[in-house]
Order: sequence, then structure tokens, then C-alpha cells
Amino acid sequence: MAGDIRVARKTASVVWRGKNIVLKQGVTLAREGHPILDAFAEMFEPAFVHFDVDDSQHGSTPDGSEAPPAAEQATPAKKTTPAKKTATAKKATASTPATDGDTKA
Repeated sequence: MAGDIRVARKTASVVWRGKNIVLKQGVTLAREGHPILDAFAEMFEPAFVHFDVDDSQHGSTPDGSEAPPAAEQATPAKKTTPAKKTATAKKATASTPATDGDTKA
């Protein structure tokens, strides 16, 4: 099917169109029909798409099972208050200058 995405099977350095490029396993993606797939088809495999357009329209999950009703699908994260900042070191002020460990008199 045109538009399918392919992912690199393994990491490899290849020369394509006169340039050195690195195909990174599980990272480098190419859409079906791109010329790089003609040159290095054996280096790519179909990519698994976790969230596809059809999933949201049909209410299915990535494993193919039916998703729960919309009210049960997502629960908002609880709001948390930021932790209080504590001073770990005494800050230098005009009355207490910072030293670098040298205590010259």
C-alpha cells in the first residue's frame, strides 16, 4: 500500500547518491515509494504504527482489542503542588562573602 512506513532493520553506514549516510536500527524511517528503498530494500522492514488514523475512528487499541467507552479511556492527571525549595548551601551576601576554601587572614 502506498504511504506505508518502513524502518531500518539494523544500523549501517551506506553510500546513497554519492553521500555517506547512516541508517539507524529502529530509528531511520522511509515512506514506501522513496528511492532509498529501491537501493536498500533489504535494510528496511514494515514499521509498526502505534496510533493510526483508523484507530481513533474505530475505537480500537494498538493490539486490535476494542477500546473502553470514551468516559473510561482517559483520566486526567492529578494536579500536584511543586515541592518547596530548600537551601542546600548558604548563599553569599554582602555581609557573608563566599570563599573558595582559602581562609587567608
